[in-house]
Amino acid sequence: MMNNILGWFALFAFCGTVIRLLAPGDGYHCESTLESSGMWLQPAVGRYQPPRNWQPKQCMLRTFDRASTAQCLTNETSLFIGDSHAREMFWAVVKDLDPNYDTTNVEKHSNIEVAIDGVSLKFFWDPYFNNDGMFEMSKIANDQEQKERIKMVHISTGMWYIHNKEDKDAGFKEWKQALRRLNEIVAAQDDAGRRALEFITVSPMLLPDYVTLTELKDEAHLKGLDAQYLSRMNTYLDHNFNKNPYRKTRISVPFSFVDMRNKGGRAAFKRDGIHLNTDVYKTMSDILRNVRCNQELLDHKYDITNGPVYPFSDTCCIHYKQPRTMGQVLLLGVICAILPIIYLGQRYTRSDYYPRFVRYVSWPVPSIQDETLLTACVVIAASLAYSFFCDRTQFFGKSSKQFEASEFWVLILLFLVATGYSFEPQNDNSFLNRHQTEEWKGWMQIIILIYHITGASKILPIYKFVRVLVAAYLFMTGFGHATFFIKRGDFSLKRATSVLFRMNFLSILLAYVMDTDYLFYYFAPLVSFWFCVVWITFRVLPSWNSIDTSVGPVLAKISASAVILNILVRFQLPFQIVFAVLKYLFNIQWNLREWRFRLILDIYIVYIGMFAAVATLRYKQGNFPLKNLVTNRLVLGVVALITFIVYIAVAASFGIKQNYNQAHPYISWMPIVAFVILRNITVRFRSHYSTWMSFIGTCSLETFTLQFHFFLAADTKGRLYILNTPTSSGVLGMLQKYLNFGLVTVIFIIVSHAVAEQSNALTKLFVGNQDQQLPEHVTAQSQPQGEQIDMGDSEPPVSTRRPPGRVVAFLKTHTLQVKIVVAFAFMWVFNMLP
Repeated sequence: MMNNILGWFALFAFCGTVIRLLAPGDGYHCESTLESSGMWLQPAVGRYQPPRNWQPKQCMLRTFDRASTAQCLTNETSLFIGDSHAREMFWAVVKDLDPNYDTTNVEKHSNIEVAIDGVSLKFFWDPYFNNDGMFEMSKIANDQEQKERIKMVHISTGMWYIHNKEDKDAGFKEWKQALRRLNEIVAAQDDAGRRALEFITVSPMLLPDYVTLTELKDEAHLKGLDAQYLSRMNTYLDHNFNKNPYRKTRISVPFSFVDMRNKGGRAAFKRDGIHLNTDVYKTMSDILRNVRCNQELLDHKYDITNGPVYPFSDTCCIHYKQPRTMGQVLLLGVICAILPIIYLGQRYTRSDYYPRFVRYVSWPVPSIQDETLLTACVVIAASLAYSFFCDRTQFFGKSSKQFEASEFWVLILLFLVATGYSFEPQNDNSFLNRHQTEEWKGWMQIIILIYHITGASKILPIYKFVRVLVAAYLFMTGFGHATFFIKRGDFSLKRATSVLFRMNFLSILLAYVMDTDYLFYYFAPLVSFWFCVVWITFRVLPSWNSIDTSVGPVLAKISASAVILNILVRFQLPFQIVFAVLKYLFNIQWNLREWRFRLILDIYIVYIGMFAAVATLRYKQGNFPLKNLVTNRLVLGVVALITFIVYIAVAASFGIKQNYNQAHPYISWMPIVAFVILRNITVRFRSHYSTWMSFIGTCSLETFTLQFHFFLAADTKGRLYILNTPTSSGVLGMLQKYLNFGLVTVIFIIVSHAVAEQSNALTKLFVGNQDQQLPEHVTAQSQPQGEQIDMGDSEPPVSTRRPPGRVVAFLKTHTLQVKIVVAFAFMWVFNMLP
């Protein structure tokens, strides 16, 4: 069943990626951003707290600030023409450039010019579009020298024709004549082959809040702004502009404005019931700038950035430039080719019929000739293709995050039910046994996924809890590897390579395929770094690792390691030198500031894990000085609970994230050690575990890494939508949202588990036989089991399998040192490619 699912998944990923790479057309969500419906992710609260965080259909909207507005609109002019709605849009852009701009003494019914940071903004009071605004557009369109280029034009006209005319039909006809004047200006420009006016939008009619007008007893506007005529005007705009395919210069009507007004409710309006709230006008102006500026901003970012360009967090109206580097071209070419090649090769080389074209197309297959390697290639190639397909194309939708407490706690409740339902007994009741650590990693990973997809990072108590979960991962890293090195003393290259290859294989491939960098997938680099620290700590003076007679030497080594590393991390110079060498020799450009932040945040917890490993092994030997205290479960449980309470009290005293981050390295051990004690305090607790969480734990490294691109979206900044993004917050919208969440999650878990299995298989092929037994605290995720050793039968059985191909033969016959050199050589070449 699993193979069939993976087969269909591989075919889907391959076909989808090729189609999206080759297919022409728009598909960039420009029209949907302007003209389609969406929803407010943060609905209005009460009468005067307006809605926020508008979600267009299928894409993520950029919120413009001073820098992005200036970068897009600089050295060009933007025109706002018409009534008070156009004026409010004008002020929204001005306020983005200068939040303190004084508007109190500006005459409302007058023309306004503002120049800030090289950006020229002009507003023309022309509610009938028959005066200064129209004349300015006509002058620019007919200027043969095209001295002035207009970045964008936004026109709002029509409301005054209905409000100030007793004869509404006559007003409607005059308004249509005004639109014909606009068409004539644009047609004259098109006929002359000029492009001074390129991006023109005409605002739809934004109906007032009639309830508020009634409460205010505003009879003039109640009578003048007739809803029937305003709706007729919107219908006319829709049929004569948005649905007119014959115009060279597109005039768009952003009907998303109507949807924003309707779904914002009364809180979307100011107290007069006519004008919208300032925040709503700001979002409307953001929509115009997203359509006009996003691609230019992305292109500029590509031009000025010597390295990866990510995250792609603003996805409306952009065209992903793929593939961008030669390394990306080669890897994507291999990924797209490997699936059909292996399929053809496997199908035809097993039969007598072997067409000539298949020999040419599937020539790499005989070089592999190993079922394990073939399966691993297909699964991992398909997962990489699917990641690219989801997060570097516009095929699937992407939505911004908006924290909702109800959604977060519903998902947590479902997680608790699943954990409790799947609790089963098992035979191993040892301290921190394999089942328990896998379960621990599993439920921590589920909570982290919920935390990421719900956008809970802005909620400080949840952020603190997740920081402790990451520290717990690192605690297990220190505990497990220290236990192994003390008990086994295996510091071989094979051991180190096996762990590091397994941890980093997927992250390195994703960095090349997705055009990110290795440190972006920070968990794999983090646990790899700390494994190296543990390895060095116990590799130096290995005779001090013995705890049979005294723990003093090993504790001294661990303490010295902590002091030395603390000095190296706190002072930037050592890492600055290392990062400079990496950049110069290998073209690796990593963010030193971010890396030091990650290290300092959990700089002591790995050492706490090492100390815990020493204490545990010493206790098992019967030489633990506090053995009587440890065996008293009641006292131990009370101490653990008090430790929990103390941590909660201390953590709660920090009301700012930055302040908590400074304290976190010193207090994160408290809840972790307390949990370990309580989880292992009785035999019953130790001998039961959640099978479902343990299943997730076996692929926690893959779920942590792959979530960046096809559980989340936009390089973790958004949510992936295989189905269309919902456009309402009602029952249908909620059903659509959770159905999509279930579909994305199922695919994500299946693929993560399959990639984990195949990564283990590739690790065994790369490293070779692993005849050393694993320690009980080191999981198969970080160290694959070894192959059976051939004991030399007198007459080996006859095998029907084909002899190994060239790739497998290379992996099995060459020394590990040679394979490591070849792997690094490949990475160096990919790094140096333009």
